[in-house]
Amino acid sequence: MTHHEIFRAYLKIDLSIFLGTLNYYNFKRGEFKMINMSKNFLLVGSSFFLFATTQATAFQPLPDDIQEPDGIYDPNPANVLRVDVRSLLGSGPCIAGDYRGCTLDDILNDSNPEDDFKPEIKIHFTADDFPDDALPSNATLRARAVSSGQGRTKSFRIKLDSKNDLWREQRNLQLNKHAADILRVRNKLSFDLMTSIPHLPSLRTQFINLAIDGQDQGLFTHIERVDKRYLQRRNWNKDSALYKAENFDFRMHDRLSLDPQGQPLNKKGFKEILEIKRGKDHRALLNMITAVNDPNNDFQSDVLNKHFNLNNFLTWEAVIILMGNTDVTTYNYYLYNPKGTQKFYFLPWDFDSTWGYDWDPETIAGNFVPGKSYQGPHNLWATAFGRRFLSQPGAIDQLNQAVKEIKDNYLTTEKIKHYADSYYGLVFPFIRREPDIGQLPTTQSSEAGIFAEYNQIYEGLASAVQRNYNRFLKEQHSPMPFEIDPARIDSQNIVFQWEPSFDLQGDNVTYDLEISDSPQFEPSNIQFEAKGLTTTHYSTPWMLPQGNYYFRI
Repeated sequence: MTHHEIFRAYLKIDLSIFLGTLNYYNFKRGEFKMINMSKNFLLVGSSFFLFATTQATAFQPLPDDIQEPDGIYDPNPANVLRVDVRSLLGSGPCIAGDYRGCTLDDILNDSNPEDDFKPEIKIHFTADDFPDDALPSNATLRARAVSSGQGRTKSFRIKLDSKNDLWREQRNLQLNKHAADILRVRNKLSFDLMTSIPHLPSLRTQFINLAIDGQDQGLFTHIERVDKRYLQRRNWNKDSALYKAENFDFRMHDRLSLDPQGQPLNKKGFKEILEIKRGKDHRALLNMITAVNDPNNDFQSDVLNKHFNLNNFLTWEAVIILMGNTDVTTYNYYLYNPKGTQKFYFLPWDFDSTWGYDWDPETIAGNFVPGKSYQGPHNLWATAFGRRFLSQPGAIDQLNQAVKEIKDNYLTTEKIKHYADSYYGLVFPFIRREPDIGQLPTTQSSEAGIFAEYNQIYEGLASAVQRNYNRFLKEQHSPMPFEIDPARIDSQNIVFQWEPSFDLQGDNVTYDLEISDSPQFEPSNIQFEAKGLTTTHYSTPWMLPQGNYYFRI
């Protein structure tokens, strides 16, 4: 087994182990990142949940299906718009909360996303489709998504001063550099394809060539902001609730507590789990979380039908699987709660780690390849809602049918190739020159090598969905991820315990325990093993000499 196929835990044994002193360290999965799963959540299989697996389609019309009006998305072929920004010098300090004296260099050199310093400057904004308004300044500029690219590889947010004179009906421009995407097209490809997929709203996108003070900043992708205007453009109630998932596992947390009017008691703590984009009363959210985590209710009637839309959820998960989005578990999506309802809909966000990103040479070289816990149905297991859904009889069959329908009807090789081919002539000229060529995540150093690697990866876009589909068919037969408890001493024995795994097809699950004196678990370093365990605990006398040891299940 490889390191991303299992959960491990570190175990350090002191000289005083038999006196009961045991220090332990949890090893985290994949690229050393793990979604914590509450042990208090019970998986209950007694609720009768029947999926009609013999029906002609996985998507039967429902009265609460989400819809967008015609004309939301630009039907014209993709192009690159020029945007010019002229910065204006201010006067005063440039400190957290007072940015009157900040300059462009302050923005470019801001590399700490965790602090409170978010420099912003006044600018004058023009574009191919936004003529000069002759104002001294008409917008502000600041960096966005600093964590996605340190140093001078920045994404930017431009906010127009006027609430009426808008750019393409939008006041906020989100210009993303997609520093981790060598192709610079994965987000746009994803959202363009989603525009024709029912039950899942997409986002409007646009390639942008940005220049600041006459200096070419290269290629960016504008991604529509999910806000009040996003709702209004779709004829949805602007006072509906919108949440951006930051670390949301559909479980109840103290930080999500509300006052009697439905407002967060701990605004900062609430934002660490869900960022509130719209809405003033969030009691519907807590009603939904309570229902998800109540093991005594009926999942279909009390959770799925009451608080979600099956077509929206199946489409959302199918798109994640087929596009290969491994960067979405408890974050990187939105929840939309129409005003006056108890319903929640999944909305997409951030699809740059898709379309074979985990097969990119630079991704592999950097050991950033996600484990299977981030793939297929396994990433769904990280949330309480996903666990309950997949635990229902027939759920995996329904998901299989939905994934195949989306693949066959909306994500065909021909359609993907059509979009990818239409982008190439627009994007590649920017890839060939600075600043983009110097910012690409690549294993090559020469221009010829970079271009060859780029083209090789680009050509793989059309086959990525089929590869992801094949992986989904295979990996769904792997047991679900599980959490390991710290090892403990009981008398002269060392005791190991872990939560049960779950097999979607109902197959029996057994467990292998290995103890090694190396975290790499080379065969020659395995000091103890117990194979084929049928329980979720194991106790054995400690017979190994003093030292540092590691165990995995």
